[in-house]
Amino acid sequence: MTDLHTRLLEASRPGAEPAAYVVDQDVARGRRALARRNMRRVGTRGVLLAAAAVGTLVITQTGGGTSRPGQAATQSAGSRTQLVAYTGTQPEGFTVDSVPSGWEIQGVNGYALTIAAKGDPDQSLDSFAGKLVVMLLSKSLSIPTSGTHVRVGATTGIVSHFDPSTAQLFFTDAAGHAVDIQVPASLHWTDQEIGEFGSAVHVNASAQAGVG
Repeated sequence: MTDLHTRLLEASRPGAEPAAYVVDQDVARGRRALARRNMRRVGTRGVLLAAAAVGTLVITQTGGGTSRPGQAATQSAGSRTQLVAYTGTQPEGFTVDSVPSGWEIQGVNGYALTIAAKGDPDQSLDSFAGKLVVMLLSKSLSIPTSGTHVRVGATTGIVSHFDPSTAQLFFTDAAGHAVDIQVPASLHWTDQEIGEFGSAVHVNASAQAGVG
């Protein structure tokens, strides 16, 4: 039986290196794996890039639905939070026709509109964890093609579940804006209900897309 020392000597001899086609195949497999990982992270990168343009993004969620004070009053575990008509003051950048019951608009910073449960102690507009967030897709990204196709008003959008704690809706509105909406799992919305909320969102001229 050839021992380890002999194997090492044989491997060090000229001509013992792997054939070029073997190396090429290994490199190709590595590139395909990296591409798949990057596609899974497209949604998260869209949120991070848009927020990076205006400040520090604070994320505290660790998978599953994020529970916050104030949310317990609007839903129980596994129940869906219904959409209700919104009649309050509309922020600049984006306007909405409806919001989740028991939730309120926190504000907009030019790049993102955040909606959270009433009583949520986290009032930072740069913190997206557990919140419903509306923004324009980063200029450096494209709307993904994989996901569930849903109706968004008169158009069609894509709902992607890159992160089990957050779904993302991507669609292009009638004016050509690429819209990116982050939906926390705590709302327990179906993909169709996510599309319904998307149809209630309107992009105004002051909205800006992040670049990254």
